[in-house]
Amino acid sequence: MKLQIGDLAPDFSTSAVDSSGKPSTWNLYQELDKKPVLLVFYPGDFTTVCTKQLCDYRDNWDQIKAFDIQLVGVSTNDSASHEKFAEANKFPFSLLDDSSKKICEALGMLMFIGIAHRGFVLIGKDRKVKYIYKELLPFFRRTASEVAQILKKAL
Repeated sequence: MKLQIGDLAPDFSTSAVDSSGKPSTWNLYQELDKKPVLLVFYPGDFTTVCTKQLCDYRDNWDQIKAFDIQLVGVSTNDSASHEKFAEANKFPFSLLDDSSKKICEALGMLMFIGIAHRGFVLIGKDRKVKYIYKELLPFFRRTASEVAQILKKAL
């Protein structure tokens, strides 16, 4: 079944690297008790477009955090890769380990080649999906300004 706006998001837990670069455990429903979550799916750590995208979010963090959401990056890389990627780029957000590909699969963000699509899933505190977007081609990306516009309309 394809996930749609208004659907209840499936709960999941996974390993993560938090904004300080330290390993942690991350659970969707526990995080939604605090604030809405924007899952930012990206194909891979240390790739050109993904690095530019996530660094743009870091460099323009004020535009995103103004919406009082939790942004987290999700790729099929493991926590060891995420630790190096986060350390190199000092992201103010967590990166979730989906090396099992279960999160991408459950949220319709797994490409046929086994990596994450570039896209977004916004989930409200009510645990319902508020916004879904997948890039048609993985070398396109949304800027922090575009993400802010998406949040303004969806929240």
